[in-house]
Amino acid sequence: MKDRQIKIVDLNCQEYEEYLDFYITLQTDDLTIKDFLKIFSLEFVSTRVMETIEDYEKYINGLSLKYLDKVGEYYSVEIEKSYHKEPQSMYCENDRQILEYDSDKDIFIFHEYIEKNHMTRGGIKLIEEFKEGIEPITTTTDEYYLINILLGLRNFWH
Repeated sequence: MKDRQIKIVDLNCQEYEEYLDFYITLQTDDLTIKDFLKIFSLEFVSTRVMETIEDYEKYINGLSLKYLDKVGEYYSVEIEKSYHKEPQSMYCENDRQILEYDSDKDIFIFHEYIEKNHMTRGGIKLIEEFKEGIEPITTTTDEYYLINILLGLRNFWH
């Protein structure tokens, strides 16, 4: 059984005639994972926009990465720009907001009423197996694995 950096604290699924009432709480001490999960709890996120597609293509094609020092498994990078026009920053509604962050308990909460079908039951089964310590057949990290399942559960009915 793998020692996980993200823990399922509570998992509850109540079945009703036409839907499932699904509730899960997640907790982690890893600051990188916590920052990643917080993205999915924000009501608004910052985004960057360009005025035209041509400006966007010039900007993207003009970016290159310069790898700096290795920090743990990751490299710090510096983005070098060769195009003068920068995107404008603006805020927009976060359409990936699926979690609620409880700062008092330091947990992330997902609560949705979801459609009762084979697909959603399969997603819930994957989460139950994850909680039991069964290793998922995936090349992604635990936090991406869970978020993708939760997004799938939420989006199946929306």
